Amino acid sequence: MSGDVEESARVRPIGQDPLDSQCDEEHLLKISAAVTFNWKVIGRRLVGIKAVQDIDREDQCKQEKRDQMLEKWIELKGSEATYRGLIEVFEEVKDYHAADAVKELVSRDVVTALSPPKNVKIQEVTSTSAKIIWEPQDSNGGILMGYEVSYTPNGGHLNAVNVQNATTWKLTDLNPCTEYSISVKAKTAAVPITVSTLETVPSAPLDLRTQDVTCDVITVTWEPPQSPNGRLTGYEVSYTPKGGHPTVVDVQNITTWVLAGLKSSTTYTISVRARTVAGFGDDSVPLTVSTLESVLTFPLNVRTHDVTSTSINVIWEPLQSPNEKMIEYEICYTPSGGSQIVVDVQDSTAWKLTGLKPFTVYSISVRAKTAAAPVPILTSEDVPSPPLNVRTQDVASTTITVTWEPPQYPNGVLLGYEVCYTSNGDSPSAVNVQNASTVWKLTDMKPCTMYSISVRAKTVAGFGEKSIPVMISTLESAPSPPLNVRTQDVASTSITVTWEPPQYPNGVLLGYEVCYTSNGDSPSAVNVQNTSTAWKLTDMKPCTMYSISVRAKTVAGFGEKSTPVMISTGESAPSPPLNVRTQDVASTSITVTWEPPQYPNGVLLWYEVCYTSKGDSPSAVNVQNTSTAWKLTDMKPCTMYSISVRAKTVAGFGEKSTPVMISTLESAPSPPLNVRTQDVASTSITVTWEPPQYPNGVLLGYEVCYTSNGDSPSAVNVENTSTAWKLTDMKPWTMYSISVRAKTVAGFGEKSIPVMISTLESVPTPPLNVRIQDITSTSVTVTWEPPQNSNGRLLGYQIGYASSNGLVLDVLNVNTWNLTGLNPFTKYTIFVRAKTAAGFSNYSNPVMITTQLDLFSNNDTAKVNVSPYGDPPCGQTATGLTLYRGPLGGVYHITSGGNRAYHPELRGLY
Repeated sequence: MSGDVEESARVRPIGQDPLDSQCDEEHLLKISAAVTFNWKVIGRRLVGIKAVQDIDREDQCKQEKRDQMLEKWIELKGSEATYRGLIEVFEEVKDYHAADAVKELVSRDVVTALSPPKNVKIQEVTSTSAKIIWEPQDSNGGILMGYEVSYTPNGGHLNAVNVQNATTWKLTDLNPCTEYSISVKAKTAAVPITVSTLETVPSAPLDLRTQDVTCDVITVTWEPPQSPNGRLTGYEVSYTPKGGHPTVVDVQNITTWVLAGLKSSTTYTISVRARTVAGFGDDSVPLTVSTLESVLTFPLNVRTHDVTSTSINVIWEPLQSPNEKMIEYEICYTPSGGSQIVVDVQDSTAWKLTGLKPFTVYSISVRAKTAAAPVPILTSEDVPSPPLNVRTQDVASTTITVTWEPPQYPNGVLLGYEVCYTSNGDSPSAVNVQNASTVWKLTDMKPCTMYSISVRAKTVAGFGEKSIPVMISTLESAPSPPLNVRTQDVASTSITVTWEPPQYPNGVLLGYEVCYTSNGDSPSAVNVQNTSTAWKLTDMKPCTMYSISVRAKTVAGFGEKSTPVMISTGESAPSPPLNVRTQDVASTSITVTWEPPQYPNGVLLWYEVCYTSKGDSPSAVNVQNTSTAWKLTDMKPCTMYSISVRAKTVAGFGEKSTPVMISTLESAPSPPLNVRTQDVASTSITVTWEPPQYPNGVLLGYEVCYTSNGDSPSAVNVENTSTAWKLTDMKPWTMYSISVRAKTVAGFGEKSIPVMISTLESVPTPPLNVRIQDITSTSVTVTWEPPQNSNGRLLGYQIGYASSNGLVLDVLNVNTWNLTGLNPFTKYTIFVRAKTAAGFSNYSNPVMITTQLDLFSNNDTAKVNVSPYGDPPCGQTATGLTLYRGPLGGVYHITSGGNRAYHPELRGLY
């Protein structure tokens, strides 16, 4: 442990370290109660103690042994056991006031000083140097002033180095190849506290003796008590004639007194006792003395005049003695407390005494070589000597109580005192103390200020010299407010506060406290250590008005706060909006609602609704600051969206709210993609496709739609997720428009872009309405109509006709043909079929004809007027029936329906 300690030693309780027996140990324990303890304290930490005692000075041996004991009673640790050891010593010598004073000090909460540094390490060791590093330990409330690095070579002396404001030190000039013991200890600051014990009655005055004895006067003198135990206020002289009653005289604080008016040839017992404010002490050892016999009569009317501070004129009348003629006189004068002086005077009844002491009582007598009656004479007053034993007590931060004792040489009647005090840089001040008071409390002192205090006394002759100055520092007090508190580097969550030290620190500044508060919040404070005059407040609320003040701290506590500075933090990004929800969810829209941020951290400019789905880039919509709802549109149906909202101030966007996961409803899907055809035949087409880009839900199936010109649209439902379908029963060689649409629970979506595709050609259907006309005996004209379904591009027709042998005839793409080269009156079956690139169609229904007979000019036909069976003949022209040569001589006729009728009854008609 270290500190600003003025004196140090080690203490052991009494009895543990017996003294040398050559001195009386009992005498060694006689310690005066006038003990002053000087404490050096920081906060509640005791750093050092010094004890000063006035001790019995009987001989050098006892003095040396007493000094040894005192050194052992003083301990730097200031432990409670040490103080109890001191209390036991004072109680043993019955010095209870001193014991009580120590008990009062022990009642304080005294704790140990700074803990030692930790993690002391040695680095960079060379032959002549070594680097020591350490870490500070918990200060336990003390003020760290530095460190002391002690190092001792093996078998050598201790060395120490004071280190300020550092935790490392390099020891140099070491001896090579030498083992050193190194330690580091912390040092603290100290504040002196002076405590005085209470006064008690003094011990007896010493060495009572006589200075002059006559027939009726005894001058006595004495020494002050060895133990005044306070400030002596005077003495009491008691003298008693043998067989008589005692007489008591009160004497001011002087040590010589003249007892006059005594009886000659009488034995007196004389004693003296001293007095303090606590009362009278014990009487001195009695003194027995006898007055002289009375001889010649005294000269008459001895008197003084022209008295100054250093001279007295003495005159007297001649001795009236009828028996003797006196031609010589003897003037005896004795100053109070001094020795008698004798002057022989011849042939004169007057004499001037010179070289006298100012304001001193003189005993003056004139005699004719025998006895003389002394005459007390007082010289004029002069300025007094300095007051004695000027001390201070009850030292506080703004007050000091000053005590003193009267001057050794007052040189007159003391009218009062003047307490003079001054501090560095200030003009001297003084306080007049009236009457005989020897104590004064100085007020309005500056805290933690070193004062020089002295006292001077005053008589009618003026002020005397000042006492030797006493240097004393007032205690620390709370400092005045710091000056020029300002703010700078103001941000949204931080403010740098700067200030200047207080005008009146009133002590050693230990640090500062930066206090700040905002409306509705509890006050906050940050402790700033050491002497830093700037601090950055962090974790502030953005866009908030703060009241900031600073106060300084000494060991006496915190001072008043500075005038508050009102400052607003800057805006920052706001906290996330609250309670983000969705409602009115549809397939392509979602309504989002929210509440404003808990901490807007500024003026909200707007909101941003952010949303995204898997695989898509994030999207956002700005919403004005007065709205807390927004309808998102153009959303993808049946899509899971992550939706969040963030607010914005001039400082930018804040954090997004916790995402809300929500899926849009299903809707009709978009058209299937890449619709194609394959395996196209005359009556079938295979259609393939890919699923929609936007299914907008769970696909339940597809619908393949197709139509041809003039036909009603057709559709085929394809269930599940198949993406191909074969259309059948198609018309050959027909242009179809084919599209596909998908289906969800919301229904069918739009159709894909139609694919135009034609079925392949197929054999056509048979030609229609085959007819025979212009029948002759060798030719007929065949007519027909094209097939109902050509099923391709007609390349032509083929006419088949047969009697006994079948013949075919390919003809061009015409609708009539004249068959020639037929046999007359021959039955023919005629049929027609069409042809495409795919081949021939089936034959048409056959037509049965018979060529005509060669009746006239070898013609196969003849016109006759017959009306068999009374029926109108068929094929008649004008007047006749068209007849054809038939087999067996019969006749065919052509009915109106185109059918042949055989009429055998007409056989032989021609």
